[in-house]
Amino acid sequence: MATRKTTSTSKAKPKAKKPSRMSSSTGPEVAVPSNATLSRQERAERVRWQAEDDLRTLRRAEEIRSQPSRLKVVQKIATEEMQALEKIKKRI
Repeated sequence: MATRKTTSTSKAKPKAKKPSRMSSSTGPEVAVPSNATLSRQERAERVRWQAEDDLRTLRRAEEIRSQPSRLKVVQKIATEEMQALEKIKKRI
């Protein structure tokens, strides 16, 4: 007895998976509590950590600005990226 292959007549494309709010392009998925679930002390710690991180970022920016050779390379790369974005913008 011969068996027939069943074929799907549906032409629907599979739905793309929406990225999780908790996923990160740099690491595994980690649950991050919202500010509403944090205690007052935890929120204060988070604000302080963010301010310290911002300060490190500003220090690095000043370090780069004070070194003309580094700044020149950064400006070149920034220009290249802006040109690439302009090409994308024109296609849209």
